[in-house]
Amino acid sequence: MSTPRSPFTIPEALTISFDAVQAPTFGRATKSLTALKAVGDGSFGSVWLCDWHSELSFPIELTAPSAGPGSRPEYQGKRVVAVKRMKRQWRGDEGDWRTLREIQALRSIPRHANIVPLLDAFVDPDGHELYLVFEALEGHLLQLIKARRGRPLADGLLASIFVQLTRGIAHIHASGYMHRDLIPENIMLTTFGLHEYPGFYDADDAEARDVLLVLKIADFGQVRGSRGVQTYTEYVGERWYRAPEVLLKSRRYTTAVDMWALGCIVVELLNLRPLFPGKSEYDMMEKLVHALGDPATDFSADTELAGGGQWAEGVELGLQVGYIFPQGSPPQPIRDLVGLSYTRASLTDCISALLRWDPGARLTGAECLFHPYFIRASAYVDALPSAPV
Repeated sequence: MSTPRSPFTIPEALTISFDAVQAPTFGRATKSLTALKAVGDGSFGSVWLCDWHSELSFPIELTAPSAGPGSRPEYQGKRVVAVKRMKRQWRGDEGDWRTLREIQALRSIPRHANIVPLLDAFVDPDGHELYLVFEALEGHLLQLIKARRGRPLADGLLASIFVQLTRGIAHIHASGYMHRDLIPENIMLTTFGLHEYPGFYDADDAEARDVLLVLKIADFGQVRGSRGVQTYTEYVGERWYRAPEVLLKSRRYTTAVDMWALGCIVVELLNLRPLFPGKSEYDMMEKLVHALGDPATDFSADTELAGGGQWAEGVELGLQVGYIFPQGSPPQPIRDLVGLSYTRASLTDCISALLRWDPGARLTGAECLFHPYFIRASAYVDALPSAPV
């Protein structure tokens, strides 16, 4: 394959065809695609939307907007997929790339409605470049947040996002993995029209017109197995969504790091701005203490100032890396932190149970789905119109 290695240099409408070493058999097969649009360039690779012409190694029925009558007009009649070209070259043993954790995890985790599926994986034997092919979606959660321009999400839309995201996370955890890089940019979505959302907290509330969407978790480049007691390498996820145990350099963290990120993302959806936009790890810890209070102090007697709870292990971790928690520093009232009124107490309580200092005190993915907020939200979301096929 003669594609230049610099990012985004595939000319539009160029059709490429070559023999590749593919998964899962690692035999050779012809891959043919037409590049439609460059959509991203990260530290690990570049991503394009492409019209796919070959057979897929892990085929599924592509849904709107990728294919079918519900797809965008410019994609009608095409099999649109997202193709990720990894920057690392794979030389020597042609099969060594199959050990990539992202491929292993996506082949091991059973298919789920809220996880972007891997459709194909192959290496160009000439350029030694690894390509991963995924279902294509319209955009990501950060784009949705920015597009709001300060207009709050309808309660029903927030419930839809929260439920879909939590279901995906719970499925990843139940499959023995943790994502480790849950940020708005890695949560893909496709909108499929406007909807008059009925009142969520009270049936008498006025309907709120907002978008319908389907949401799927993407980018498993930092995924790790979560079963058993393991020591992990340094965590490289986005600082603003890192759990306190990660900020304090613990190497024995758990799936609770994903639940912390979930809490941060939900508050960001409520406020339309990041919850903890720290400029450094020290600044992050200062912001966490200001919001959640000193984990060495018990604030539970004041229900308004319960904060992040107590965490003796965290105090010790802090000492090991030279961070001393401000003694007796009080937390903010949780309702002030998330900007919610008393009528939304169940959501406030759920968020508070995610943003706990102690990883063992946070809700798990499975527990979150049985929280009183989710008992209501799941039934509400399941009654919403489905995405067109």
